[in-house]
Amino acid sequence: MASITERELVDRLKSGNFGGAYLLYGNEVYLSRFYAERLGSKAVTGMEVFNIHRFSGAVKADELAGAVETLPMMSEYTFVEVCDYPFAQAGEADLKLIKELVEYRNESCVLIFRFENDQFNAKSSSKCRGVLEHFKKYGFAVELNRKETGELAQIICRRAASRGCNMQPTVARHLIDLCGVGLDNLLSEADKLFDYTGRRAITVEDVDAVAVKTLDASAYHLTKAICAGNSDKVMSICDDLINQRTEPIGIISALSATYVDMYRAKVADTQGIRPESIAKDFGYGDKTFKLKNAAQNVRGMPLSSVRESLDVLAAADVSLKNSVCDPITAVQEVLVRLIRIAAGQNT
Repeated sequence: MASITERELVDRLKSGNFGGAYLLYGNEVYLSRFYAERLGSKAVTGMEVFNIHRFSGAVKADELAGAVETLPMMSEYTFVEVCDYPFAQAGEADLKLIKELVEYRNESCVLIFRFENDQFNAKSSSKCRGVLEHFKKYGFAVELNRKETGELAQIICRRAASRGCNMQPTVARHLIDLCGVGLDNLLSEADKLFDYTGRRAITVEDVDAVAVKTLDASAYHLTKAICAGNSDKVMSICDDLINQRTEPIGIISALSATYVDMYRAKVADTQGIRPESIAKDFGYGDKTFKLKNAAQNVRGMPLSSVRESLDVLAAADVSLKNSVCDPITAVQEVLVRLIRIAAGQNT
């Protein structure tokens, strides 16, 4: 038993040799759910009502043991799935029993632990760390994290082809820029786009017309337009966010996050350090691209201007939380001030 890759998990599914206990963890929830469903459909070939057992949250360990030890009925395997078990908060007795289930598991049971939220953290929790090592020794630990833009573009293009649609990688990348890298939302927006266009070639204009942009993506494009001095683009994005009923405090918060990225990238640059090199220090994980994008946006702006912009955003955050101003007007005024600061003008 071991820590295995996603590719090795796929190979196990294809081979039919997929029995065992699995820990599916990482920050790509869609993949965790997808592979759990695939394992379940492969494992149980009949009498699903008797052979499939699903639990959520802090299930009692003895109840879980009863399901794991149940023999299959008219199927080679039973399938036991536990979603969002709180390992970090679990008692020692429950942890001991669960580890025993993994180690001495009924051979006719496929046992899976997975997470809808990225809450299994072996770095910060010694209990999670112990569980992870136990699965590596007696089961299969599969870390499923968000994919890079290039691989996501390939996934979307293949999905488009399977629907009879024509989508180029550049268009897929534009969709990713607007909708983010989370597969749940990204594939949902892609399917909506395929329904909209039918079998003709999909264009960037189609993506702009149909896709609902994530707040993070909108904040990035908003910041990019601010740094470029494109006031028309800035106000257009702001209007879109307001029309989507995005809370003004949320817009300020997302903008603040992008400016913090720019500040970190700028400080690193002044010290001759590549932005990617500081990603680990600030816990960016698989989101190093945010620092790369920030470095591009802030290239022509002095550090003092970034600091001034952060002061403006902090003051707006306080004003909005204290309800001392009209929220939409406050956001628009902040955007104007940020444009002026980026252009080197007095505010």
